[in-house]
Amino acid sequence: MKYTEGTAADGEVVSLNTAGAVVKLEEGVEGLIQKSDCPDGIKVGDKVSLKVSKHLPRERRFILVLEGAPAKTEEQAPAEAAQAEETPAEQAAPEAEATPESEEKTE
Repeated sequence: MKYTEGTAADGEVVSLNTAGAVVKLEEGVEGLIQKSDCPDGIKVGDKVSLKVSKHLPRERRFILVLEGAPAKTEEQAPAEAAQAEETPAEQAAPEAEATPESEEKTE
């Protein structure tokens, strides 16, 4: 296989979605730069230098990182995915609950 983990490649951003940026490596071969790895201001048409971070053969997918970006460890990826699944309301809820309790204790 031409693209294995650690392989450097160049590509073009062909679309952006909630998961990140889809990059065309060559005709019929695309990969994903995960949203957490996308730089601010990335847009369709940008040419990027990449490295294959992970190959998921069953899903027929490549996870890509920008060249020079540190690769994520197995432990970091699931933690970031879980964090991304939280809604802003869920993130704010613990703070909202803590405020009334702390006001009650001070009175």
